[in-house]
Amino acid sequence: MSIYENDEFLASTPLILSAFEIQELTQQMATNIQQWARENLVDKLVILSILEGARPFTKDLIQALATYDIQIHLHPIKVQSTKGTQKTGNCELIYGELSPQLFEKQVVLVIDDLFDSGTTIHWTRETIKQFSPKALKTAVLLQKYAQVDHPADFTGYNLALHSEMLKQQGLADYWLFGYGMDYNGQYRDIPEVRWIAVK
Repeated sequence: MSIYENDEFLASTPLILSAFEIQELTQQMATNIQQWARENLVDKLVILSILEGARPFTKDLIQALATYDIQIHLHPIKVQSTKGTQKTGNCELIYGELSPQLFEKQVVLVIDDLFDSGTTIHWTRETIKQFSPKALKTAVLLQKYAQVDHPADFTGYNLALHSEMLKQQGLADYWLFGYGMDYNGQYRDIPEVRWIAVK
């Protein structure tokens, strides 16, 4: 039985990335990260995963990287920048630790699920920079808008939306959910990414 047969909301939302497409993108990103690591003689990687959204992506990316000769240390954190479906514009560390003892002289890869406004990953990146890492890279599964300031170093898929296009359609935004991302606290556990228009 399909998980959508008894869920009219899910059945009405457009599919953005299927589970298969997500795994293909993740494998390609792992290949790109491994190539960068090999070119820079990286054999140890501290992965800073921004929960909750990046949890499944981090798990799958680490599994994809397991075929390469890189020692991985996972460090999860939670950073709050939204409330419900509203963006607050501010970031607050609500779980985990960010300190020089963890990141000084380390090669760090910050992982997030979605580059939307960029507030969360930018705040995390700038915080880690203060701790003098040996190298610092960022990876996101999805980039929502075509043009962003300080894009991630590794991006799985660019949705290439334009704010002006949304305005012409009478929309304020598209809210993405699934594969770790929630819609009002629900649907994190579906294995694909969908979206809903926000007017």
